[in-house]
Amino acid sequence: MAISFPRIAELTRGLRFRLSVVYSALFGICLILLALFVTAEYLKLAREEHDQALRSFALDLSNHVEMGPTGLQLDVRLSDQIKYFPFLLQETVVVIRDLDGRILFHSRPGVTPPYQGDLWRLPRYTHRFLDFQALGDSWHGVNMKFRTGKGSSYIMQVANTAGTLKRQQERHFIFLLIIIPLTILISAFFSTRVAGKALEPIRLTVRRMKELLKSGDYAPLPVPHTGDEIEELTLTFNTMLTQLQSTLSAQEQFVSHASHQLNTPLAIMRGELEVLMSKARSPEEIQRYHDSLRQELVRLSQLVQDMLMVSRVEAGKAHFRFTTLRLDELVGETLERLAPHPRLKDVRLRYDIDTALVDDETMLEVLGERQLLSVLFENLIENAVKYSPPKGQVTVRLVGGAGQALRAEVIDEGPGMDPQLMNSGARPQRFARGESHGDIQGSGLGLYLAARIAEHHGLTLSVAANSPRGTMIGVEFPPRRPTRGA
Repeated sequence: MAISFPRIAELTRGLRFRLSVVYSALFGICLILLALFVTAEYLKLAREEHDQALRSFALDLSNHVEMGPTGLQLDVRLSDQIKYFPFLLQETVVVIRDLDGRILFHSRPGVTPPYQGDLWRLPRYTHRFLDFQALGDSWHGVNMKFRTGKGSSYIMQVANTAGTLKRQQERHFIFLLIIIPLTILISAFFSTRVAGKALEPIRLTVRRMKELLKSGDYAPLPVPHTGDEIEELTLTFNTMLTQLQSTLSAQEQFVSHASHQLNTPLAIMRGELEVLMSKARSPEEIQRYHDSLRQELVRLSQLVQDMLMVSRVEAGKAHFRFTTLRLDELVGETLERLAPHPRLKDVRLRYDIDTALVDDETMLEVLGERQLLSVLFENLIENAVKYSPPKGQVTVRLVGGAGQALRAEVIDEGPGMDPQLMNSGARPQRFARGESHGDIQGSGLGLYLAARIAEHHGLTLSVAANSPRGTMIGVEFPPRRPTRGA
């Protein structure tokens, strides 16, 4: 079946192709290095075998040298007793010399091996190998000193052309030139198949991700139980999908609630303006409408401010500027800023600091961003004031001491609050409002903001019932690290 050029381009761009190329290249390099090593060892062994054959042939011939009536003769009639002719006859020459170097026997006068004159001093059967050129060819031979049965010593020279070794080398190189590329091609084919099988879970994951993008379905991907990085990648992606789905859901909920919260005061203001302008009004009526509009504007402004603060907190800890500050000063400034609000409801504010903290003011130092911590305590105190009855009291106290964590407590005398809202470890929802207190105005973001700010500062929020009635919200700061030299 024909494969289109776009399909080939897609295959060559894929991870499968790159893995196959890398594997084949590494395998080919290793194979070539191994072939070079084996070739060097093979040629070395072939040379040694060739030298051994030359020496054995010369030794066998030396046992058949006799002195005849006409001089030195080489008897080759007993060929069945000789390890005879391991080389081609037409490529072999045999020369016998006396110790002075005079040639006594020559099987092929056209080729004469060089004579090494110092052999006469050496013991019997001492041999030396030599290389020389003759008749336009390279020859390899051996010089060996031997002694006949009558006790005379001579020099035996046996040489053979290098054609035998060359033919062996040529056959070996031809074999390598064929087998190495063929082996690399076969390994590339199988590595492509194996890489395809290994990457199949990744392709399935990519295909499933594309389906998710088209359908908008954020269901978890099937996890391949391979016990490797692919399984870990799928699990990580499923975790990311869960977090993404949670984030998108929270974003949709936030937009929905924000639209509702923003539309409510706008709708009230529009309605009151239409009523105000529908006919002539007395100064008292105009003032009443002005007061109502101003109240809705304040509510709208507070809601926008809270939403902006939520977006900043949602941006993360990297956007905060932490400094060392005094908690008693920060809480005091917050109470002073909120002082007008309790007086409108005739709610008393009380501020207590534990004696142990007064004695050691360094225990009041905390690490955090002043503005965000101010927003945290401002929201907690405002909520306490809102839900406290007239003539009630809101108490803010700082407690702690040696070996104890620094803790701020906001205590009211209101109807109470479900402790499971924070103590369960769940983060309060945005725009959370008490169902039975819908008449109390607020953006519904205060508790959520406080929880998020506390989370980024490593603080612990807790809710407990106040006796005989009301709620106590605790803000516990992490233990301070001892300073150097303390």
